[in-house]
Amino acid sequence: MDCEKCGTSGLFFSPRTTALVLVAVMLCTATLPWLISGLTWDDISNAETFLAFLGLLVVVFAVIRRQDQRRVEAQAHALATSEARLRGSEESYRSLVTEVNDGLYACDESGVLTFANPGLAHLLGLGHPDEAIGRRFLEFVAPAMVNEITESFRQALESGQTREMVTVEIVRPDGTSAVAEVKSTVGGIHLTGVS
Repeated sequence: MDCEKCGTSGLFFSPRTTALVLVAVMLCTATLPWLISGLTWDDISNAETFLAFLGLLVVVFAVIRRQDQRRVEAQAHALATSEARLRGSEESYRSLVTEVNDGLYACDESGVLTFANPGLAHLLGLGHPDEAIGRRFLEFVAPAMVNEITESFRQALESGQTREMVTVEIVRPDGTSAVAEVKSTVGGIHLTGVS
């Protein structure tokens, strides 16, 4: 019997099979003397004991299997509940990150953007966050400030600690500029547009 909720196969008898086996054992026990001729009372008694023991084993296996099935179903339900909560949490986080006006982004160890939210795209003068992905953040920093921002980023990576807020001039692709505050953290960077 398969456990549809958890996708596992049963190892023992289903309740219906167990009942059928028990009925078969009882019928065999009751009809054994007529089925086999020449048996003594001791032979019949031993056969009845064996069949009764076999029937008891079937019942024990069925009970154990049912308990295991209930445990697996409870675990599958708990997992499904946790996954639903996680999806809800991810959706809330995604909504918060995409709707906030601050520019949020993540970059790899070489400064290449791996994530950008709409606030960052707006601050950088881009039409969509995807236009920033794969580009180096330093492409948007005024040349006079590149060394300072590079050093702040390097220190954050080496120490694993958040660096102090740095005011930086952003140069947009259309040539206009904006001033922003950059706070480097391990795992992501927060950018707040000032003007």
